[in-house]
Amino acid sequence: MTSIRALVTGFVLLSIMMLSSAQAQTQTQDQGDFVVFYEQSTSQTHEEFRQVLQEDGYLENIAADINAALALPFDVGMGFAPCGTVNAFYDPEQRSIIMCYELVEYFGNMFSEEYDNDEDLGLAILGATTFTLYHELGHALIHVLELPATGREEDAVDQLAATILLAEDEDGYSDADSVLDAATWFLRGFEAQEDNDTPFGQLAFHGEHSLDAQRFYNLMCWAYGSNQQEFSDLVSDEDGLPRDRAARCPTEYERMTNAWSRLLEPFWK
Repeated sequence: MTSIRALVTGFVLLSIMMLSSAQAQTQTQDQGDFVVFYEQSTSQTHEEFRQVLQEDGYLENIAADINAALALPFDVGMGFAPCGTVNAFYDPEQRSIIMCYELVEYFGNMFSEEYDNDEDLGLAILGATTFTLYHELGHALIHVLELPATGREEDAVDQLAATILLAEDEDGYSDADSVLDAATWFLRGFEAQEDNDTPFGQLAFHGEHSLDAQRFYNLMCWAYGSNQQEFSDLVSDEDGLPRDRAARCPTEYERMTNAWSRLLEPFWK
């Protein structure tokens, strides 16, 4: 797997952007950090995941950059654990982000159909995992910092994950691949529904998440909006981002990033 340091560039850049603002000032006393953990599992596959992630300092590096950027009122857990189900979630009672080993295993099985070599497969697994981690980070920040969310919280934290990962450094680098890996995940979910002939009325309209197809197009739009030249190949009326949506994506991306920057402004160190 690739170096984890490259994956946290976006969050550091977001903090630099906010520190350049004349109005940026910490209004919350810094009394906590994101605290990392890796729970053991009885599954050999999960233990192999744990060993790779822990040896690479995956969570440690991400947590260190977040802790350097944001003031928290108390400690928040961030870790991997066996869950008995394919999932990832933020537990407000335990104040902890839980990344399930089963989800990483699911990504491995899903992306194995996309890639022929171990390196590309590992990067795709890591990319989708990283997007999911930042998605759950959004839930944690909304709870811990008491941030407002006037629409679907699930959409808002998708936006935060994309904002962090699509942010470019001075050399033009971003971790956009993680966003595109997550988009592939949602596309495969949508295709599975089509393959199973899931009736329109049985789709999970009652759920808190947007439908997989909507999340796919949202991520494609935000990626394109962040850099139209680099991601011009995403636009296609036949099998990609429709042109009528693409035309609005740069403005959509700008408003999204500005909104999260303002929400987090009082908490930057």
